[in-house]
Amino acid sequence: MAAAAKPAVQGLALTLCLGWGIGSAGMAVMNLSRSLILRFMTDFLEIAAVTAGLLFAVSKLFDAVTDPVMGFVLDRRGQTASHRSVYLLLGALTCPLAYLMIFRVPDAVGAELMPAYMLGAMLFFAAAFTLFSVPYLTMPVDIARDYHQRNFLVSFRAVGIAVGGLVGGLLAPLIIASHDRTREAHEIMAVAVASMVFLFLFLSWLATRKVQRTLVGHDPLPGWQKLRLLWGNRHFFLLLIAKFVFYTGLSMLNGSGAFFIQYALGASDRLIALFYLCFFISVVISLPLWLKAGKRWSKHATYIGLCCALAAINLSWLAATADEGHALFVLRACLIGACFGGIIVMSQSMLPDTMEFDRNRSGHNREGLFAGFFSFAEKSASALGIALVGLILGLMGYQESSDRVVTEQTSSALTAIYLCFSVAPAVFMIISAAVMGAYRLTEATLLESRNIGVLTER
Repeated sequence: MAAAAKPAVQGLALTLCLGWGIGSAGMAVMNLSRSLILRFMTDFLEIAAVTAGLLFAVSKLFDAVTDPVMGFVLDRRGQTASHRSVYLLLGALTCPLAYLMIFRVPDAVGAELMPAYMLGAMLFFAAAFTLFSVPYLTMPVDIARDYHQRNFLVSFRAVGIAVGGLVGGLLAPLIIASHDRTREAHEIMAVAVASMVFLFLFLSWLATRKVQRTLVGHDPLPGWQKLRLLWGNRHFFLLLIAKFVFYTGLSMLNGSGAFFIQYALGASDRLIALFYLCFFISVVISLPLWLKAGKRWSKHATYIGLCCALAAINLSWLAATADEGHALFVLRACLIGACFGGIIVMSQSMLPDTMEFDRNRSGHNREGLFAGFFSFAEKSASALGIALVGLILGLMGYQESSDRVVTEQTSSALTAIYLCFSVAPAVFMIISAAVMGAYRLTEATLLESRNIGVLTER
């Protein structure tokens, strides 16, 4: 068992931390390279921007709705570590297949059926992703039992996101650019990315398959009672809202990034690769700083400060032009990556805190439901963000391109791209910080809650 491995910090096994964190690498590979889907549909499959945005949003909403359902399944009586492990393995096997379906569209699919095919492929992807992501998010509360241990554990998730981001955000654009930015280039990219997805997710399953669930002795509640008590957890509710708002802005940033690089800066997809290289290296380098900040100040105070800083940096993209040069571009990418790393560690570390607080207070296992709704917030926010990008681009005159032909955009369309990439994300980040200002779950509050109930392991 992983418990026998070398301790990483205060009883945490290093191999277990690494194994759990690498699962985030697989999910990040999919999420980051998936940001190319919107442009792939408009510029290579010739689907209208509004239609493409709507298809993406529908698939993401489906993805989000399945998360609470998966959470209910995980919280059923008798669902132990072995059940959670099975779901993780199924997700690891199906996610790569779904990714291939999206970018390797059969030649037999004509223009009339293309939207329906893409919707079906993205729905399958959504279901596969849910199979892995929701069980995965329930693990930190069982792996790390200490308030500050969770910051350390989640830092491995941030590293995993960085590694996956370098593959999805760096490798994918480089493959596309090196093959003349064609539809065939996207197919080649899909094979490489799907292979990495399988490797990361399978290794994560292998390392975490024996993590035991901490179970309480009370009988499970009916679904409606679980929901009622869930919303009574003020700490989780505020974290959920803050996450939803933040990820809406982040989704707009990611969804419009390829458009911004191409049309606002007049650069190739290689600049996307440079952005993610700087971004994710900064995520890793900055982690020790944020771990210290989380101990010196509270997790939520650190989150608030980083959201405000990230908003200010993002607004600086308004001054970016094709003549600016790479120095400021690299600086922005590094600063954004550093802030993002801290935000991820703080927000993800607060989730198991809210899970434990609820379990101690109520005497019921609802971590599956918590993880399901937490993932629901992220995915529904991503759907909203992408839909907003497609809607704004469509309404402000963005012209779709065909394979190998780049269409010149109007000033109105360029304004829309700046709005989606710079202004709107900054506004959402400020709102997220304001919501987190009402969060009050501290280490002292969590320790006090541990006096309630007796936990048993199975």
